[in-house]
Amino acid sequence: MDVVLIALPYYSLANSTVSPFASPPFRGSGIRLHCFATRLRGPLHGGVGWCGLALVNHSILFLHLLWHFPPIHAITKNMQEPFYKNGLKFTCKRCSFCCGHSPGFVYLSKSDLERLCAYFKMTAPDFAQKYCRWANYYHGTTVLALQEQKNYDCILWKDGCTAYQSRPLQCSTYPFWSWMLQDQATWNEVAQDCPGMNSGQLWPKDYIDKTSTAYDQNTPITKEQFDTLYSE
Repeated sequence: MDVVLIALPYYSLANSTVSPFASPPFRGSGIRLHCFATRLRGPLHGGVGWCGLALVNHSILFLHLLWHFPPIHAITKNMQEPFYKNGLKFTCKRCSFCCGHSPGFVYLSKSDLERLCAYFKMTAPDFAQKYCRWANYYHGTTVLALQEQKNYDCILWKDGCTAYQSRPLQCSTYPFWSWMLQDQATWNEVAQDCPGMNSGQLWPKDYIDKTSTAYDQNTPITKEQFDTLYSE
């Protein structure tokens, strides 16, 4: 039986009937498990996802057929060495581009939230009320994200990150996000907006892979989870 994988843009599937079959998406990387991101940036996350469909005997079987498969980017990495096998250079220049200037979301996982609450010595409900917003996410879920200032800077930004030592993992793993590491062209395209990329400290492949995995696994907390965990 012949099986052909087809890649379709995430935007074309975002509101379609196949989206419920997709596994939870991740910040900056599109849909997890069975897709990878292109080099374009989306309005809700850092990248435009690509979703796999299976064409079996001329019939399209949707994403649930790929449910137990590893991420496509993981499969391709096993087939060939990544472009960053000799490492990548990055040193933050404090330009703050990744911290604001345009609309975006910094999603918070449970560990992100509790780390920030400990830093500010606040309860989770109080921190969420002062610094956070609820953002529409995939599959009809609502997740926690940091607020933005009127100029789109992160609410924690004021001549630098006011919670740098406890900043969200989405921030601390930048720029080693999985969708940015898809290929050399993607990395270089993002680097056009980030003066720290391709300059400064050389980070080895093992560190990059570890950081990218941490980014992928940092799932944002949903409103339902928040209410269950922190209801007073």
